[in-house]
Amino acid sequence: MLLLGPPGVGKTHLAFGLGIAATEAGYRTYFTSAQDLVRNLQMSHLEGRWGSKMRTYTGPSVLVIDELGYLPMDQTSAHWIFEVVTRRYERGSIVLTSNRGFTEWGQVFADALVASAILDRLLHHADGDQRPRQELPHACARTTRRGSPREIGGGFLGRRRVRASGGISGAGSKAIGSDQGSEAMNGGVKEVGPML
Repeated sequence: MLLLGPPGVGKTHLAFGLGIAATEAGYRTYFTSAQDLVRNLQMSHLEGRWGSKMRTYTGPSVLVIDELGYLPMDQTSAHWIFEVVTRRYERGSIVLTSNRGFTEWGQVFADALVASAILDRLLHHADGDQRPRQELPHACARTTRRGSPREIGGGFLGRRRVRASGGISGAGSKAIGSDQGSEAMNGGVKEVGPML
């Protein structure tokens, strides 16, 4: 599922709610920012433990990647995002938030070819708005070949354990109800806001 729109319209809130709903449905879920994902994979590569860190992102049924495009990426960073998306392609679901429209992803990744390959994998099984990709100013697209988002995710959301009550336990965390992402999860497509 892709949640695209300008800052402040609730993309992260929806993504977090979807992650909690998936976890409560019994699926393993992991939440990370795009920058943390890239930084962690790069560090683990330098330390020689890339394979085990990659499993952190490919193992859960649902991976929530927040804030893709807020900061531009160099080619190495784009490579790490590409690797995660490719390894999860048709194997696990991705919920991704970005403040950039698809036409800007070539600039975000510093390589239009990599951006196109990432979008092809993310949008291959997209539901909802069927306009050509270059015309999509914002959208939310389910990325699994399985029919239901409920076939994804259970256990951790980031490094915090999700309690059965729908709250999150961890230092500095706040409780978030499980019904916040239900409309988007059940509908498959959720427009977050207009792109500027």
